[in-house]
Amino acid sequence: MNEVNSKRLDSYIQEAKEVLLETEMLSYSIKNHSIKTTLSEIVIPNLINFITYLEVKRFDRKEINFYIRQCLDELNEISEYNKQMMLLTSKYKIIKEEANLIVGLKQ
Repeated sequence: MNEVNSKRLDSYIQEAKEVLLETEMLSYSIKNHSIKTTLSEIVIPNLINFITYLEVKRFDRKEINFYIRQCLDELNEISEYNKQMMLLTSKYKIIKEEANLIVGLKQ
């Protein structure tokens, strides 16, 4: 990976970590137990795994796509019930789209 792509990847990972932090904060503050559980037990661990694979530059792994899709699948299910989840879901969609551009994830 050349230096430009490396800087772009580093910036992207930082953006993903900011979304992770936002998700963690939301999981602590949200009152709905079902949403809280989904965020803390499924979405957050999958996003951590996604970020970890990017940090170690393991782009050839199907797991990268699996982890971000798991996040989106769960968020799509709970976003119907909560406006904050709708906004968060859109951020995860952006993360997935940018990952497609940066590391060439397959659909």
